[in-house]
Amino acid sequence: MLNVQGRDAAARSGLLDLGERKVEFPAMLWVDGEMAPSESHWEPVLAARPNPAALVVTTARFSDAGPTAVAGQLVLPRTLEAVPAMSEGRVRLAPLGSSVSVFHGAAALFRNPRRFAPAVAAARTEAAYSRLLYAPGLGEPSQLAVLAYAGIDVFDAVPLSLAAAEGRYLTSHGSFAAATLERPECVCPACGGEAPNSFTEAEVRRHNQYAALQELGAVRNAIRNGQLRELVEARVRSHPELTALLRRIDAHGPQVEERSPIVRRSRVFANTKESLRRADVARFRERVRDRYQPRTQAPILLLLPCSHRKPYSRSRTHRAILDTVWESGAGGLVHDVIVTSPLGLVPRELELTYPAAHYDVPVTGDWDADEGAMIRELLSSLLKKRAYGRVVSHLPQHTYRLVADLLPAGHVVTCEGPDATKPHELTRLGAVLRSFAKDLGRGSMRDVLRGRLHGLATYQFGAEAADKLFEGVQVQGKWPTGKVHIGIDQLAMLPTDRGFLSLTIDGGERIARTGKYCVEIEDFPVTGSIFAVGVKGADPDIRVGDEVVVTHGGDVRAVGVAAMTGPEMVEMRRGEAVKVRHHV
Repeated sequence: MLNVQGRDAAARSGLLDLGERKVEFPAMLWVDGEMAPSESHWEPVLAARPNPAALVVTTARFSDAGPTAVAGQLVLPRTLEAVPAMSEGRVRLAPLGSSVSVFHGAAALFRNPRRFAPAVAAARTEAAYSRLLYAPGLGEPSQLAVLAYAGIDVFDAVPLSLAAAEGRYLTSHGSFAAATLERPECVCPACGGEAPNSFTEAEVRRHNQYAALQELGAVRNAIRNGQLRELVEARVRSHPELTALLRRIDAHGPQVEERSPIVRRSRVFANTKESLRRADVARFRERVRDRYQPRTQAPILLLLPCSHRKPYSRSRTHRAILDTVWESGAGGLVHDVIVTSPLGLVPRELELTYPAAHYDVPVTGDWDADEGAMIRELLSSLLKKRAYGRVVSHLPQHTYRLVADLLPAGHVVTCEGPDATKPHELTRLGAVLRSFAKDLGRGSMRDVLRGRLHGLATYQFGAEAADKLFEGVQVQGKWPTGKVHIGIDQLAMLPTDRGFLSLTIDGGERIARTGKYCVEIEDFPVTGSIFAVGVKGADPDIRVGDEVVVTHGGDVRAVGVAAMTGPEMVEMRRGEAVKVRHHV
């Protein structure tokens, strides 16, 4: 039985309970025993006695039929080519015990990223949440991070021995001919600080096994810390096919996105072109484009540059701009939207959400074609959703030129250089906003807060549920916090640590009327966390970290935070599904 403890993209970490022992995953499948004599140099034995906490197959034999479990044995392919590849878009899985599915043809498909990406997505879906997915023939250290990211839970030690037989010395950053390595590279027990060019096959094999164990530890830590994508983007640089595979996995984003938490505390380092397409970043852009609705009544759209520090309003750049806006008297009139990469546009009301409050990106002063297209798409979408009376661009000139043709006639440019925080640029911004405030009046900061909270709710729950939540309500507080209430009854509040609205039971009642973000449970009193065994149904849109409403037969029993995706809650029979905040 699985005990999932960490989730990142399609990767999971935790323990596989085998009764007499528990095995940590992602795991390497080791074979404890002798192969056929002619293949003895392939023997993938880590040590005389493998770690008792390792995932071990006690006996193994070779066949041309492909990997499967037969009479307590693991049948391995004699050669990778002997395994039939995916045909007609279908994958073949076979059970290995009660908790592991074997992905037939994984190694053969791996050589073709275009075919492997949809195949691993299909295999992960077919294996579902309750089983680990094992990829025979795949387990070289440089592959582990991207394979885990794609949803592989169990790797294979056989390739480590195959590589040694070919004289290949494996590391997390690639494969090298051992004979050419004249200087020490590794301090593992197998290497002992010696140069690999003098190693026997057995010594290379033993090093390869230690290298895989070390990388497996790095992958497990990255999953727990929410930084697997950063590790993947570093590792795939070791070979063009791995980079191509990551791009293909990103192109099949829904399978990875479903399993990617919606809230986390880890930083997003958008250091590569691939960062633009990572599932959590792409999801943010898609929600801004398709789900988010500006609910502010502020008549002025103010376009601003991003800042190094996040959230933006805590940065020196934005504090200077916001002070200028406030001093101009236009604070209650402005809807400020940040133009940035890799997120495209970040309305102020979304600045506390993940990943808007958590990303770092290399700043070069230039936009490439993909970044430009992304920004233009989102700005065009925003301008179609809301007609602003006035539009002000306080963007550096290189950014303004990117979007100038999209802005309505009569828009005002208040930054004429590369730095929007220069005193003369801020003076110009203040003068323009002061003149607008003179014509329009000062506006209401309470209305601005309401608009921000309501707009955030459209991104969080969708427009229908958000509008139901905000019917006839009042708001109180000061951004970046706020409370939503009707009379003396509080419906929701915005804490600064999550960036999403937290519901009360009364707020949950309103959301439940729309059927969105609901978890249906069996008939039992809720006194603490909801576990998967008690879940009957769940909205498939629920992601780890989402605010959810727990119901039974139409009655709201509790509100809290999802610890699993909606589909995972329904399928799993073990594990915490909802961390309950309030219950009836």
